[in-house]
Amino acid sequence: MKNDSLVMPDVNGPVVPSARDPLMLDDATLESAPFCAVVVHAKDYRIARVNRAAAALARRVLGIDHLEGQPLRVLAPDMEEALLGVLAECIRTRSPMRMQRIEYRSPRGRKYFLDWSLLPLIDSTGEVDRLFIIAIDMTVRETAKAQSAALEALRTRSMVEAVSQAICSTLDPDELVHRVFAELQAIGAFLRISIFRPTVRNHEWRLSAAWSAVDSPLWPEVGHTYLWPDLFQMETRISDCLSYRPDVAGDGLLLSPVLTELGVGSSLSVKLRSQNRTLGVLNLMRTEQDAFPARERALFEALGPYLATALHNCDVYRSLKDAHGAVVRAEAWRAIGELASGMAHNLNNLLAAILGYTELIRDEAPDADAVRRDATIIERAALDGAEIVGRVQRFARSSQSAQREVTGLGRLIADALTLTRPSWDRANGATITVAEALPKDVEVLVSHAELREVLVNLIRNACDAMPGGGTLSVRCFQHGGEAIAEIIDTGTGIEPETKTRLFEPFFTTKGSEHGLGLGLSISWNVVHQHGGSMEVESTAGHGATFRVRLPLAGPAAPASLPVFDAAPEIGTVALIDADAEDRAAIARLLQESGGAVHEFDTGGRAQAWLRTNAGRRCTAIVSAIGTHSPVQCRVLERIHDKYPQMRLVMIRNSDAAPAMPVSAHCTVLSRPVIGENLRSALQPAADPH
Repeated sequence: MKNDSLVMPDVNGPVVPSARDPLMLDDATLESAPFCAVVVHAKDYRIARVNRAAAALARRVLGIDHLEGQPLRVLAPDMEEALLGVLAECIRTRSPMRMQRIEYRSPRGRKYFLDWSLLPLIDSTGEVDRLFIIAIDMTVRETAKAQSAALEALRTRSMVEAVSQAICSTLDPDELVHRVFAELQAIGAFLRISIFRPTVRNHEWRLSAAWSAVDSPLWPEVGHTYLWPDLFQMETRISDCLSYRPDVAGDGLLLSPVLTELGVGSSLSVKLRSQNRTLGVLNLMRTEQDAFPARERALFEALGPYLATALHNCDVYRSLKDAHGAVVRAEAWRAIGELASGMAHNLNNLLAAILGYTELIRDEAPDADAVRRDATIIERAALDGAEIVGRVQRFARSSQSAQREVTGLGRLIADALTLTRPSWDRANGATITVAEALPKDVEVLVSHAELREVLVNLIRNACDAMPGGGTLSVRCFQHGGEAIAEIIDTGTGIEPETKTRLFEPFFTTKGSEHGLGLGLSISWNVVHQHGGSMEVESTAGHGATFRVRLPLAGPAAPASLPVFDAAPEIGTVALIDADAEDRAAIARLLQESGGAVHEFDTGGRAQAWLRTNAGRRCTAIVSAIGTHSPVQCRVLERIHDKYPQMRLVMIRNSDAAPAMPVSAHCTVLSRPVIGENLRSALQPAADPH
């Protein structure tokens, strides 16, 4: 047995006859009473009389057949001390007292609940002679209350399971939001439902999804960001995961005037945590004050972990999908690179022969103006072709080729803004407002031209997405060892099916008259070659955020190779090239420049020739390394090690790095070879040291 409440006077207790009414102790009155009645002697607290209802209840609950003469404690053996205290207080004050809700358990284990009320009976001398006790059976009411609580708990659990099953059965973020909003609206009426997600910046939150029963321009748009050091204010926090504002208008807290104008009476925020990480906050608003009872607050607190798990699964799925897309794009670029590399190799061979013989024709016929003019035209066309090949090679390269320098990321973004000024500073009334946040201390090691072109492309795309004007926000900052640049627009946004293909080569939504769809794919490749990544966040109709992540600048780049003073003659040259036509053209260029040329198709034959004392008079080696196998490269290394005073010129067929170390006495040229470049590379070899 136990007592749920404190002992207290019962000024509003059950209505009973007056203590001095002689009918009070009449047998018929006691027996007909609809409640359990017990009369107790005030001196020794023994039971004097009981009615039929009390006797039946004693047998059923306590297993006692006869109560008369028994001490009163047999009715509450586990509460003797408390019971005696109530009896003494009732006698002292001569006032009715109540002991509420005493719980009994029968021998069969069934629970019973009784409410006790005590009334002092005063004799003719004015003293309390006896105590009249009324016990009302509350078992049915308590049982119904317990059943109601159990049904409510079952309903809550069923609702949580239904909602969790609905939201955890999809991995698509947009579909998840749609299901969450639909399930929440089935629970009750809301003025506003929104989800905030943390960004990569500390204390910054982004409105990722929202639904409103009433439209208003005062509601923030999806994609809007806020700097909130503590989204769960201490004044409103009611648990680790719940924040409740029952009176938004009167609490004077964050955004209280604006929310009041929007008609918000109360709001509930649920922190969404998974694996010790806060993935977001679910915010619910209603027009009435204190409109979230304890039952609903418990329900939403129970839903929080399920929604957090669903968000976590969507994030993981999106990361895996992005990684898969990156692998597919890398494979596509590899295939394009192989195609471009093969094409460049073949074109370079042709251009090398064209340029070589063009120079020879021009130099052999100094008096033939027509021949010189035609040769010059051929030379110019070949040089233009070489530039085209160079662009193709840069487009498909898989390693760093352009020189990289440490520079400020904010400076590059500012340069890109200047270059794209005609796109956003318009004169037709559709002006785009630019917001900048470009600190100078965010430094990266990049190719200025390449990364600037990436930023220009992103800014132009953002401007194209705002034909009616809007806001273009550009910013950069450091986070976790990375330099991050963000280009944010308030334009038309990107459809989900379009977002998955944005970085594919030749994919465009602008039509063929506006480009080939290579801008974003090239930008993605450039950022990837710099050890970074590119990502996009967007919802159709709510703008887009393009984010470029790059490693922060490390140690300074190594110094460039020293430049040697020119010498007047070329000297004796060993020419190694497996292609006979190419070798002949290069040999003619060398001979016309005053060099004595010895031709070889392999490095081994050149090495054998050098052993016959020719090494003493040979001043340079010219090798087309693009046609060499690793074995040939090792032969060149041995030659270079034995004759370090010789000048070595290596001609490569692509923009790949040389297969052997490059020393100060080595110059690397790319095909097609121009006579002037070849002569300049060989001039220092006439004075070996």
